[in-house]
Amino acid sequence: MDKICKYSNQEKVKHFFINAKSWNGSVDKVFMDKIITKLKSNLGSYLSFNGDEILRLLSQIKTRSGMGYLVKNFKLDDGNNLYQALEKDKSFSWKDVINILEKNFNLPYGPSGCGNML
Repeated sequence: MDKICKYSNQEKVKHFFINAKSWNGSVDKVFMDKIITKLKSNLGSYLSFNGDEILRLLSQIKTRSGMGYLVKNFKLDDGNNLYQALEKDKSFSWKDVINILEKNFNLPYGPSGCGNML
């Protein structure tokens, strides 16, 4: 019997970020560091959380190397990585992130038990 692999949008994003950690290549570090700084300012506290701005910033990353750089280099002062920072806000729209990732990258990405597919 084949394993049925069905994941929530949140789980899909998590596995996408796990895969993105292995992506390397040439990036505009100045541009990416600006995105990281802006994401940190929007994810740093509940008072400054702005979901629309976070989605806008994520949509600007259109290369695997850029996403890999973001995932590897994003770290909040409390030690949370990008996924953990997004996860803090229970009202955050994971479907909107999936829509961006589907547009900018060839989804799906998933755990190895599902042939890396979601």
